[in-house]
Amino acid sequence: MLRLVEDFAWEQFLGGEYAKIIEDEEFRVRNQAAVVIEEIFLTDQAGKGLANFEAISKLLIDNIEKTFERDTSGDASGALQTKAALIKPDSSSGKTMHDSEGWKSLETSMRNLQHLIEGIGTHLYAFDLQSMLEVVKKAIKHLNRFVREIAYFVINAIFVASKYVLQTHHKTTYLVHLEQIMPLVS
Repeated sequence: MLRLVEDFAWEQFLGGEYAKIIEDEEFRVRNQAAVVIEEIFLTDQAGKGLANFEAISKLLIDNIEKTFERDTSGDASGALQTKAALIKPDSSSGKTMHDSEGWKSLETSMRNLQHLIEGIGTHLYAFDLQSMLEVVKKAIKHLNRFVREIAYFVINAIFVASKYVLQTHHKTTYLVHLEQIMPLVS
């Protein structure tokens, strides 16, 4: 029975639905996808997580990079495109765009990345993490406070995934990445 559930998760959820879900209009749906992705990886007995990690992380990183800039289409005048006017009302339309608005699925894709890392564990270091670390470096300095917060949750997930890495053959890779991660938290 467990095998059927696992096959369903990989074929249905991750086979195409996941790409749609991480861009769903409702942020609660996108957030719940993060929890589901972690559980799918944690209960993976067939090794499909390792086989699909790169594709899933690329999907998330691509979404993060695509949504890293604010969508100002809700601002009719276009005056909110400069960072100086992000919180102040637009003088011609009276509209205000809060610093946490207009980022589409950026915040929740970062959350999904966090849960993906938590699900893969020490196997994280079997993969090239450079693009992931670059996204985190940018996210730490992001205008949106929630994106900045989740960037630190992602760093924490990397550290938690590293808990037993020194006892694995990924030790050298971990130490190289550690040199990049430590300045982010010090």
